[in-house]
Amino acid sequence: MATTFGEIRFRASKLPHGAGIDFDLLNGMINDRLQEIARHYEWSRLLEADAILPMVAVYDTGTVALTAGSNAGTGSGTSFTAAMTGRRFRVTGREESYGFTYISATSFTLDRSYEGKTEAAAGFKVFKNVYALAADVGQIFEIKDTESQRRLERKSQDWLDRYDAARVQYGEPAYYSPTEDISGVQQIEIYPIPEIAEGLTYRYKPVVARITATSMTLPEWISIECLFAGIEAELYALQKDVMMAQAKEMRFQKLLAEMVREDSNRKIAEPLQMAARFTAHREGRETAGAARRRLLQTMFEEV
Repeated sequence: MATTFGEIRFRASKLPHGAGIDFDLLNGMINDRLQEIARHYEWSRLLEADAILPMVAVYDTGTVALTAGSNAGTGSGTSFTAAMTGRRFRVTGREESYGFTYISATSFTLDRSYEGKTEAAAGFKVFKNVYALAADVGQIFEIKDTESQRRLERKSQDWLDRYDAARVQYGEPAYYSPTEDISGVQQIEIYPIPEIAEGLTYRYKPVVARITATSMTLPEWISIECLFAGIEAELYALQKDVMMAQAKEMRFQKLLAEMVREDSNRKIAEPLQMAARFTAHREGRETAGAARRRLLQTMFEEV
């Protein structure tokens, strides 16, 4: 069973040399040692990973009534759902978009007052073009459409702003742009705005993110014994017990070396396959070589 951040912190706070320690300070100690382990070696679990990003379809069934200067809206023939909260809203024929909040199947609010003229029965779209990625995403290698296998091209936010500042184009996704929200969660903006519910596959280099919530679990491949030895070394150092701090640090380094040996053996037992981006050139050479061999064989047969 995976160990939670809260369990590690509780154990450390109950040690004689950890009693009464400020939790913010203890959080920092745990996370610092966790990052030290993660960055110590090219762990096989952190080389490459894949994930699916499910996109949602545009919702545009029915019409809406809006009042100029008001953020409240009413739907006719609509079936809004709570899942739509946080998506974007746009009235047909207008460029500006708003944050959408669900109230009921036929009512909603916008994140600011409606800027257009009063409408009794306007067309609209509720859409989503920004998606959160997995918590352990580091470097993104590629993003592909799961059905067509077509790769999306990476663009900057500046490029998107110059190309389509209002983001009014809908259609099959062709570009993505990394971004993040105010809490630091990694996200990507998809452009053009997806109209149908489909999936994107993305390949990335995982990282061990800093943990803040007590309910979050530690990566299962990390030795809790090793991590705890590092935390104890920090606690003894805080108490100015140099001998015990050094002893715990030596144990931390020993257990870390054991983790490296175990991971190295795992790599030998289960050889990692290189990603397509590293082997595409080989396939090209093999295809070209086969074509040359067929041509030579044809020439010799003719002779």
